[in-house]
Amino acid sequence: MMPTSKYVAAGSEEPSTPSGLVIEAHALSEALKPAKAKLFKKEPCTVELSYNRRKGLLEVKEAKYETFTNFVPATGIFPSGVQMSGLYLQKVVATYPKGVSIELRALNGVLEIHSGRSKTTLQRLDGTASAVKPKPLPTDKRHKGKVEPRLEGRHLRQRGNPWGFSANTPFKANELDGDEETEG
Repeated sequence: MMPTSKYVAAGSEEPSTPSGLVIEAHALSEALKPAKAKLFKKEPCTVELSYNRRKGLLEVKEAKYETFTNFVPATGIFPSGVQMSGLYLQKVVATYPKGVSIELRALNGVLEIHSGRSKTTLQRLDGTASAVKPKPLPTDKRHKGKVEPRLEGRHLRQRGNPWGFSANTPFKANELDGDEETEG
Protein backbone atom coordinates (compact mmCIF):
# COMPACT_ATOMS: atom_id res chain seq x y z
CA MET A 1 0.00 0.00 0.00
CA MET A 2 1.32 3.35 -1.01
CA PRO A 3 1.26 6.18 1.54
CA THR A 4 -0.94 9.09 0.59
CA SER A 5 0.58 12.51 0.65
CA LYS A 6 -1.17 15.77 1.17
CA TYR A 7 1.31 17.47 -1.16
CA VAL A 8 0.59 17.63 -4.88
CA ALA A 9 3.22 18.09 -7.56
CA ALA A 10 3.20 21.46 -9.27
CA GLY A 11 1.19 21.52 -12.47
CA SER A 12 -0.77 18.36 -11.66
CA GLU A 13 -3.57 20.20 -9.87
CA GLU A 14 -7.02 20.09 -11.34
CA PRO A 15 -8.63 23.47 -11.93
CA SER A 16 -10.56 24.25 -8.80
CA THR A 17 -14.03 25.67 -8.75
CA PRO A 18 -14.30 29.13 -7.22
CA SER A 19 -15.06 29.08 -3.52
CA GLY A 20 -16.11 32.72 -3.56
CA LEU A 21 -18.10 35.13 -5.68
CA VAL A 22 -16.91 35.94 -9.21
CA ILE A 23 -17.87 39.47 -10.25
CA GLU A 24 -16.83 42.05 -12.83
CA ALA A 25 -14.61 44.65 -11.10
CA HIS A 26 -15.85 47.71 -13.01
CA ALA A 27 -19.51 46.92 -12.27
CA LEU A 28 -18.75 46.57 -8.55
CA SER A 29 -16.79 49.81 -8.59
CA GLU A 30 -19.74 51.65 -10.16
CA ALA A 31 -22.11 50.17 -7.55
CA LEU A 32 -19.84 51.40 -4.74
CA LYS A 33 -19.50 55.01 -6.01
CA PRO A 34 -22.13 56.40 -3.59
CA ALA A 35 -20.10 55.00 -0.67
CA LYS A 36 -18.09 58.14 -0.01
CA ALA A 37 -17.16 59.29 3.47
CA LYS A 38 -19.31 62.06 4.90
CA LEU A 39 -16.88 64.97 4.93
CA PHE A 40 -18.38 67.06 7.68
CA LYS A 41 -19.04 64.28 10.17
CA LYS A 42 -15.95 62.23 9.21
CA GLU A 43 -18.04 59.06 9.35
CA PRO A 44 -17.01 56.20 7.09
CA CYS A 45 -19.75 54.69 4.95
CA THR A 46 -20.30 51.05 5.88
CA VAL A 47 -21.71 48.87 3.09
CA GLU A 48 -23.40 45.51 3.38
CA LEU A 49 -22.89 42.87 0.69
CA SER A 50 -25.61 40.22 0.29
CA TYR A 51 -25.77 37.66 -2.50
CA ASN A 52 -29.05 36.34 -3.92
CA ARG A 53 -28.05 33.03 -5.49
CA ARG A 54 -31.39 32.44 -7.21
CA LYS A 55 -31.29 35.78 -9.06
CA GLY A 56 -27.50 35.81 -9.43
CA LEU A 57 -27.20 39.36 -8.05
CA LEU A 58 -24.95 40.86 -5.39
CA GLU A 59 -26.80 43.53 -3.42
CA VAL A 60 -24.60 46.45 -2.33
CA LYS A 61 -26.36 48.73 0.16
CA GLU A 62 -25.43 51.31 2.77
CA ALA A 63 -25.69 49.48 6.08
CA LYS A 64 -26.79 52.16 8.54
CA TYR A 65 -29.66 54.02 6.85
CA GLU A 66 -29.90 52.08 3.55
CA THR A 67 -29.60 55.35 1.62
CA PHE A 68 -28.50 53.55 -1.54
CA THR A 69 -28.91 50.03 -2.90
CA ASN A 70 -27.28 48.74 -6.08
CA PHE A 71 -27.31 45.31 -7.71
CA VAL A 72 -24.41 43.70 -9.59
CA PRO A 73 -24.56 40.39 -11.52
CA ALA A 74 -22.31 37.72 -9.99
CA THR A 75 -21.84 33.94 -9.77
CA GLY A 76 -20.60 31.69 -7.00
CA ILE A 77 -21.04 31.26 -3.26
CA PHE A 78 -21.06 34.13 -0.78
CA PRO A 79 -22.49 34.56 2.74
CA SER A 80 -25.17 37.14 3.39
CA GLY A 81 -24.72 40.29 5.45
CA VAL A 82 -20.99 40.96 5.02
CA GLN A 83 -20.26 44.51 6.27
CA MET A 84 -17.16 46.54 5.51
CA SER A 85 -15.92 50.05 4.77
CA GLY A 86 -17.38 51.06 1.42
CA LEU A 87 -14.72 53.69 0.75
CA TYR A 88 -11.82 51.24 1.09
CA LEU A 89 -13.57 48.55 -0.94
CA GLN A 90 -14.37 51.04 -3.70
CA LYS A 91 -10.77 52.29 -3.82
CA VAL A 92 -9.37 48.77 -4.10
CA VAL A 93 -11.88 47.59 -6.71
CA ALA A 94 -11.44 50.77 -8.79
CA THR A 95 -7.76 49.91 -9.36
CA TYR A 96 -8.68 46.94 -11.59
CA PRO A 97 -9.07 47.67 -15.30
CA LYS A 98 -12.41 47.46 -17.08
CA GLY A 99 -13.45 43.94 -18.06
CA VAL A 100 -11.44 42.13 -15.35
CA SER A 101 -13.27 39.59 -13.20
CA ILE A 102 -12.40 39.38 -9.52
CA GLU A 103 -13.29 36.83 -6.89
CA LEU A 104 -14.56 37.86 -3.45
CA ARG A 105 -14.07 35.41 -0.57
CA ALA A 106 -15.54 36.14 2.86
CA LEU A 107 -13.38 34.53 5.53
CA ASN A 108 -13.36 34.99 9.29
CA GLY A 109 -12.82 38.70 9.89
CA VAL A 110 -11.54 39.54 6.38
CA LEU A 111 -12.74 39.82 2.79
CA GLU A 112 -10.23 38.53 0.25
CA ILE A 113 -10.20 39.94 -3.27
CA HIS A 114 -8.53 37.63 -5.80
CA SER A 115 -7.61 38.47 -9.38
CA GLY A 116 -5.27 36.06 -11.09
CA ARG A 117 -2.35 35.55 -8.73
CA SER A 118 -2.89 38.74 -6.72
CA LYS A 119 -4.74 38.78 -3.41
CA THR A 120 -5.90 41.74 -1.31
CA THR A 121 -7.54 41.51 2.11
CA LEU A 122 -9.85 44.02 3.76
CA GLN A 123 -11.16 43.91 7.32
CA ARG A 124 -14.81 42.98 7.81
CA LEU A 125 -17.00 44.83 10.32
CA ASP A 126 -19.89 42.40 10.75
CA GLY A 127 -18.12 40.04 13.14
CA THR A 128 -16.74 42.78 15.37
CA ALA A 129 -18.21 45.12 17.96
CA SER A 130 -18.39 47.85 15.31
CA ALA A 131 -21.06 46.04 13.28
CA VAL A 132 -23.75 48.44 12.09
CA LYS A 133 -27.43 47.86 12.85
CA PRO A 134 -29.91 49.35 10.33
CA LYS A 135 -32.17 52.13 11.59
CA PRO A 136 -34.50 54.72 10.00
CA LEU A 137 -33.20 58.05 8.76
CA PRO A 138 -33.32 60.76 11.43
CA THR A 139 -35.72 63.63 10.87
CA ASP A 140 -34.37 67.14 10.45
CA LYS A 141 -35.11 69.02 13.67
CA ARG A 142 -35.11 72.35 11.82
CA HIS A 143 -38.04 71.26 9.64
CA LYS A 144 -41.46 72.39 10.82
CA GLY A 145 -44.65 70.72 9.69
CA LYS A 146 -45.58 68.10 7.13
CA VAL A 147 -43.19 67.40 4.26
CA GLU A 148 -44.71 68.40 0.94
CA PRO A 149 -42.96 67.67 -2.34
CA ARG A 150 -42.10 70.71 -4.40
CA LEU A 151 -43.88 70.45 -7.70
CA GLU A 152 -42.39 72.53 -10.45
CA GLY A 153 -43.61 73.34 -13.90
CA ARG A 154 -45.32 76.00 -15.92
CA HIS A 155 -48.74 74.37 -15.67
CA LEU A 156 -48.72 74.62 -11.87
CA ARG A 157 -48.59 78.43 -11.67
CA GLN A 158 -51.59 80.01 -10.10
CA ARG A 159 -53.13 83.14 -11.60
CA GLY A 160 -53.65 84.86 -8.27
CA ASN A 161 -50.10 84.13 -7.08
CA PRO A 162 -47.67 84.96 -9.94
CA TRP A 163 -44.65 85.07 -7.61
CA GLY A 164 -45.23 81.54 -6.27
CA PHE A 165 -42.31 80.03 -8.18
CA SER A 166 -39.08 82.02 -8.42
CA ALA A 167 -37.89 80.26 -11.58
CA ASN A 168 -40.85 81.53 -13.63
CA THR A 169 -41.25 85.06 -14.87
CA PRO A 170 -44.11 86.99 -13.26
CA PHE A 171 -47.21 87.96 -15.23
CA LYS A 172 -50.20 90.11 -14.52
CA ALA A 173 -53.20 88.19 -13.24
CA ASN A 174 -55.55 89.58 -15.92
CA GLU A 175 -53.28 88.69 -18.88
CA LEU A 176 -53.10 85.40 -20.67
CA ASP A 177 -49.76 83.62 -20.73
CA GLY A 178 -50.32 81.57 -23.88
CA ASP A 179 -51.74 78.48 -22.22
CA GLU A 180 -55.34 79.34 -23.11
CA GLU A 181 -56.85 80.14 -26.48
CA THR A 182 -58.77 83.37 -26.97
CA GLU A 183 -62.23 83.37 -28.44
CA GLY A 184 -62.79 86.10 -30.73
